[in-house]
Amino acid sequence: MREERLDDRVQEFPRLNSRHTDRPYRYGYTVAVELYAPPAGPGDDRPDGGFSNAPLKHGLDRGTVEAHEFGRFGAVGEAVFVPAESPTAEDDGYLMAYVHDPARGAADLVILAAQDFTGEPVARVHLPVRVPLGLHGNRVPVGETAWG
Repeated sequence: MREERLDDRVQEFPRLNSRHTDRPYRYGYTVAVELYAPPAGPGDDRPDGGFSNAPLKHGLDRGTVEAHEFGRFGAVGEAVFVPAESPTAEDDGYLMAYVHDPARGAADLVILAAQDFTGEPVARVHLPVRVPLGLHGNRVPVGETAWG
């Protein structure tokens, strides 16, 4: 067993393509969390407080990290990887996460293409309510169970 730091950011909710749970995998997904302290005084342009985070895609075989930024106040919950219907690669699929939109006071369900991680979201579904950041979820294909 080996321990290795992948990135200096604080991270939560590690995930991978669940089809690779019992075998070697090249990609891992997490959410990086940053808290901004209140302004230090005159000239400090930070707002009174802020919270920002971004889903990260770790290329474990190459030591790369890609971030999809949602802005200083976009709070992202745990992301779930959903493979494409007929995947041709381990990262052929989508990352789905709830993103709090402070301007609306509600959440969006955001879907990112894993192979174009920093690109524009594939879809952004505006929900009428806020989804708490502590919500954990999983994806279970229709006709299957979560335990096998």
